[in-house]
Amino acid sequence: MGEEKIPGVAAPPERMSVLGSSEFGSTFFSRERIEGLPRFHVRMKRHSRNWDPRNFGAGLHLLEMSIANVVAYARGLNGADWTQLQLHWPSEQEAFDLPWAHHPGVLSMTMDSIVGRDHIVPLTQAQILEIYTRGDGEKRVEEGGQ
Repeated sequence: MGEEKIPGVAAPPERMSVLGSSEFGSTFFSRERIEGLPRFHVRMKRHSRNWDPRNFGAGLHLLEMSIANVVAYARGLNGADWTQLQLHWPSEQEAFDLPWAHHPGVLSMTMDSIVGRDHIVPLTQAQILEIYTRGDGEKRVEEGGQ
């Protein structure tokens, strides 16, 4: 990211800064309603998340031990011999910190343009269905919704 000295002209590479990155980052979209319009007027909002599989692996190991402990406790409550049940825990205290050991930088980011009621030509549900049926949606968008 870099500051534009002239609006609309990207900053040169030497003035750009990395906000965050991850070898294992993911980007996904969610649906967002456009304020003041019927429910079928939506836009897609982009979300990015950084993560590290080593954290998930360490967390799964702790989760597996916790589930085994809950099962053992439930067995004891239901009549199993308490002296025969095994509980599990990490051999080293540091294992409890491993799910958070590898920090990929910025964890979550949403950078998007804002789409409001004044940015679109509102359509009725019947008009939208008619466009789908005719298959001329691209033409209507290019003509400004006319």
